[in-house]
Amino acid sequence: MVFRRRESDAPGPRDPRLAAARSTIADHGADPTALALIDEIDSAIETARTDRRKLESSLAALDPGRAAAELKVALRHRPSPTAPDTPEITALRRRHETISRLANRVDDIDEQIARTLIDAETLAAQTIVTAIDRTEDAEFQRQLGALQRDAAALAAAHRDLADF
Repeated sequence: MVFRRRESDAPGPRDPRLAAARSTIADHGADPTALALIDEIDSAIETARTDRRKLESSLAALDPGRAAAELKVALRHRPSPTAPDTPEITALRRRHETISRLANRVDDIDEQIARTLIDAETLAAQTIVTAIDRTEDAEFQRQLGALQRDAAALAAAHRDLADF
């Protein structure tokens, strides 16, 4: 016998901020699109956090501090600051810049998650406003669109890192 979970028994979002936003949206009669989007966002945020952990683990193995220190030492040992880069300095510089770009990706993921959570909370607040005053529906739709763009951005970030 196969048991199917009723939608009301389905677990809510794993992120507490998303869970609170989803509860607020559900309590104030928002359309099902908003609730489905919150669930999609929850999955996207969990995926982004997993990608972030993998990236951080790889960065730790690359030792950004050591890469920066080795480049600084090599630069200090040049005959003059205007001397052309040696092949070693060129290689050290490339390694440092590549590691820095990876570190920036971690920061980008953090910023996207933060923006997405803020947009979800704004949508929840706008749900209440719209429930009180139906003339606010256009603002609700605008905020829903912002959250849809956040979902797309998180999905794109994951695709960029999918082979990682």
